[in-house]
Formats: sequence, structure tokens, C-alpha cells
Amino acid sequence: MRIKKFFKPHHQIGISINYIHVFEGRDGEGNREVLSLSACGVDYTFQFHKNWAIGLHTDFAIEKFKVEKVDFNLIDFKLNNVTFL
Repeated sequence: MRIKKFFKPHHQIGISINYIHVFEGRDGEGNREVLSLSACGVDYTFQFHKNWAIGLHTDFAIEKFKVEKVDFNLIDFKLNNVTFL
């Protein structure tokens, strides 16, 4: 006798405690170093098929850190006569 399992779509909410890695970090002397910052997270997932789900997973850094300089390289490219910056 074979038992059939029926799938029912469902929502999932979770919290997490984890670490964020910042690969462009600097130490007190200005030398490059990888920073590991403690973080907490809130996760939401909707399982709409037995093999498929979609969700939003966020992390919030708990520690204070300072950003001294940010470089943004603007890339100008054209696609079908529309310019994006």
C-alpha cells in the first residue's frame, strides 16, 4: 500500500544570530583586513511548491563601524537607444 503525501503551501518566519564578513575592512593603522561583524537576521519564506520557495532574508549589523571613503565607479552603457548611468 502506497501512501500519498499532499503538499500544502505555507509561510515560514525565522530569526538568526550570525556574522557578516566585510572584505574591504581596515585596521587602526590603515592596513587591509577582513572584518567579522556580529549581526542578527529576520527571514521570511513562502513555500509555494514542494520543490520551490521564495523568501526575503535580511541581516542587520549590531556593531558600530566607520566608513571613511566610498568610491563609486559610474559605468555608462547604452541599450536600445536608452542610456543608463
